[in-house]
Amino acid sequence: MNILRYCTLKTLFFNFHHFPLKTALRFPVLVGRHVKLFSTKGSVHIEGPIRPGMIKIGFDFVGIYYPQTTPAIWHNKGKVVFRGDAMIKYGVSISVEEGAELSFGKRFRISCNSAIVCAQKIDFGDDNRVSWESTFMDTDFHKILSLDDHRLLNPDLSIHLGDRVWVGMHCRILKGATIGNDCVIAANTLVNKPIPGNNQIIAGQPGAVVKSGIYWSN
Repeated sequence: MNILRYCTLKTLFFNFHHFPLKTALRFPVLVGRHVKLFSTKGSVHIEGPIRPGMIKIGFDFVGIYYPQTTPAIWHNKGKVVFRGDAMIKYGVSISVEEGAELSFGKRFRISCNSAIVCAQKIDFGDDNRVSWESTFMDTDFHKILSLDDHRLLNPDLSIHLGDRVWVGMHCRILKGATIGNDCVIAANTLVNKPIPGNNQIIAGQPGAVVKSGIYWSN
């Protein structure tokens, strides 16, 4: 089974819908067969040199998932920015609301069955790696209001990951999270606030620094 085969029609549509003709003819984005393009009303931008196939959506193989039953979902009504190569594996769901901005740094990788929900702003740094079944969400979806004056108590808050951040499986990175450079987010960790500092392992629910002075490599 050749998981890396792309869908010609979806790839043609995605590139010529989002990019100027000169860029679209280079096919910088390849769209896999098992990708559901639910909304393409938003914009897609590539910052930096354009190369064929530099961004792949719905590709690669992970032995514990079956691509036919875990399609990737692309739902973009806002703005998505790629600052370099990106691999978005099959089974990844991406939803960007109108007026929101989602940006990916260079050499971004995210694994199967993960989800990104962006209602305001989510920014990934360079060389980020995200394991399977992790979620990023900068909104609560539903509003919580003060009974006295109807003041909004749970506004959307942006998420920012620095460079060279490794996010383990089953993590939840929620609104207001800020993570520094060269950090490891341990499996099953919840981050919902800024955690200052670089070269750290963050673990727990809620996440906290459990070790400093580290770095990681592929």
